[in-house]
Amino acid sequence: MSVPRVDAPQSERRKIVRTRLLLRGLVCDLTGSSSFTCAIRELTQRGARIAIPDGRTLAPEICLINVREKVAHDAILLWHNHVDAGFALLNIIPLSALGDARVRRLYGLCVGATDGAGLDES
Repeated sequence: MSVPRVDAPQSERRKIVRTRLLLRGLVCDLTGSSSFTCAIRELTQRGARIAIPDGRTLAPEICLINVREKVAHDAILLWHNHVDAGFALLNIIPLSALGDARVRRLYGLCVGATDGAGLDES
């Protein structure tokens, strides 16, 4: 964790602590009809940084699935470069087999990702 510079104005200091990690994630379109795997590198309640697999493009609005926690987030792309992308997380969607059609579809992708099957890699 880096320490804020002493001469940085108070308004420029981060309000939320970012945790560096390496989690398996899925980037999906908003309906969950297409997806690809990613690595979640940083995660807070309001945002995430992911590693972008080679050759993948990102839509301005996605659904990001945290496979370990079995939760999804609707997310808005804030920035990207050739390696990483940053998203604002809009909500938390607990995934279960008992949800509506969208939640069930996202849950199926999540469960498939835990055993390496079921990914729609499109």
